[in-house]
Amino acid sequence: MRTIRTFIAVPISLKIASRLERAQLACRDVARLRVSWVPPEQMHVTLKFLGEIPYETLPDVTRTLEAATREVKPFRIRVARLGTFPDSESPKVIWAGVEDEPAGLLATLAETLNHELIPLGIRRERRPFSAHVTVGRVKRFEDPEGFERFIRRRKQNEYGKQVIEELHLMSSEMTSSGSHYDVVARVRL
Repeated sequence: MRTIRTFIAVPISLKIASRLERAQLACRDVARLRVSWVPPEQMHVTLKFLGEIPYETLPDVTRTLEAATREVKPFRIRVARLGTFPDSESPKVIWAGVEDEPAGLLATLAETLNHELIPLGIRRERRPFSAHVTVGRVKRFEDPEGFERFIRRRKQNEYGKQVIEELHLMSSEMTSSGSHYDVVARVRL
């Protein structure tokens, strides 16, 4: 049985992604970091990571996504502030925060998908949903104070607002240069 690694995403505009790329460039000059940076065209908000699923379930996943979003109208997001997971003292992920309007819509969508995809054999996400755009994955970290100053200075930065009119079912392929994502299906809101 052939499988495909997948997730459901909110696409980010290239305008916002290019502003985040400028933040990446600024970050490269501080804190002696070794980071695997996410290319701007690959930036997104992950609503639900599905993992490895059989190819033949892709149409069912798409139908489930369509049903789960049938009543959802286009909505606005604001991408602002940089932060890290798990924290700035031992960062693994550098992210930009995402706020939705109406507030809580992304978390509700993530929870609905968590529930609706169970019959297809897709596990529930146990961690609470945190809307963010991954900007980079930290490989090595040598200057905690410098990095913390850099992040603190960007807590108020805004990278842009956009209207979300569709969600994407994405494939994810791991390569030697990082993950590569492709759109498998688009679902209009």
